Amino acid sequence: MIKLSAFNSRLDSLLQGIETSDLSEADRNLAIRHAVSGYSRDLPERRAVEFPGDGKSYYLLYGRVVDVDETGRDAGIDLTSSGADSQLGIKFTLARRMEIHGINLWLRRTGSTVAGTLLVDVKTDNGSDLPDQLVVSSEALDLDGVDGAPLGRYDRVRFTFGTIYELPAGDYHAVLRSSGYTYANGSAEVILGVDQSSVTATVSTYNGSAWSAYGTDSAGILEVVASVPGWREGVSSVDGVEYPAASISSNEDPQELEKEEFTVYETEAGEWLRLIGYAPASTETVRLAISKSYVWVEASDALIDLPMGHFEAVCNLAASVSCEWLATRYGQKRASSIAADSVERRTQADVYLSLANRFRKSYEMLAGIGQEQKQPGQALADIDYAYEVGADFLFHRKSKR
Repeated sequence: MIKLSAFNSRLDSLLQGIETSDLSEADRNLAIRHAVSGYSRDLPERRAVEFPGDGKSYYLLYGRVVDVDETGRDAGIDLTSSGADSQLGIKFTLARRMEIHGINLWLRRTGSTVAGTLLVDVKTDNGSDLPDQLVVSSEALDLDGVDGAPLGRYDRVRFTFGTIYELPAGDYHAVLRSSGYTYANGSAEVILGVDQSSVTATVSTYNGSAWSAYGTDSAGILEVVASVPGWREGVSSVDGVEYPAASISSNEDPQELEKEEFTVYETEAGEWLRLIGYAPASTETVRLAISKSYVWVEASDALIDLPMGHFEAVCNLAASVSCEWLATRYGQKRASSIAADSVERRTQADVYLSLANRFRKSYEMLAGIGQEQKQPGQALADIDYAYEVGADFLFHRKSKR
């Protein structure tokens, strides 16, 4: 991870003292963000992902890895603000290593105006089907806001995470809790949708000091949005599939599938890897080669997941973007009483465009891209063919070739 401040320092050096009145700090940060995005397209991060088969041809890449059907909802549990039911947990299981992106719960509220916010914590399992240690907390939602619990009806409420966490296969709990919320039965309440019809109990409750299974066996209605490690919706791509995955310790040869034998298939539930004509068993491993964009972690001093060897390249690309924006600024038509002023501004635009091109060439050189267009335009070939009629060549006989 490289800090945004390190990029800013180098960008300031490349721009040779251009004042913030011409290019603000916010615009410099945005130029760096654009540069990281462009670099991700040119040289995306490569990653190998492995997972065991399950006897099927479809494997989720991104989407609802856990999906409890909402049509089974037939009851609700009040979320209180203190004491019993002040937190409600729903157990879920990850069959393989995944990255958690969000949790969706079916909620309803009573009361047109209810103060407070809602959050969902992901917690580990204590081995007795109860929540244990905190893994990650979602962003807070305004309880009665547009994205909060709907008034008088159940609907999907989406809780997203500012940081994506990679979790191993195992049992976890999605814990609904509140902040600044005062429960009043029948007038100010949040209700969690559940299924209580002959189900396996997955709902637990917190009384302020300890967790326990909810008194009436209940299955919580939830969706867990996750992805294979490194996959980003609509951006990542599958470069190759190896099946069955070679064992390095056994010195096996890789067996890569042809492009026609796999595809990325999209449904409402998400993006899937489809193996055409194959259904790996649980004893077999599938190995994917994927391309993905680099991670930008938001913080007071943001962190960018870039290879240090290309730090200078990305800084030059950010400088190119900055100069393009400055050229746009000084290329605008402006009313002026002095004709020379307009000429000077056009000259400034031309200078910045020239600088933008120079910085972009430096970026391509430092990143090692665009080399195909820069190869020498020369090739050697043997064109010393005999004539069809068997005659000699103009300057030498066949025997002298």
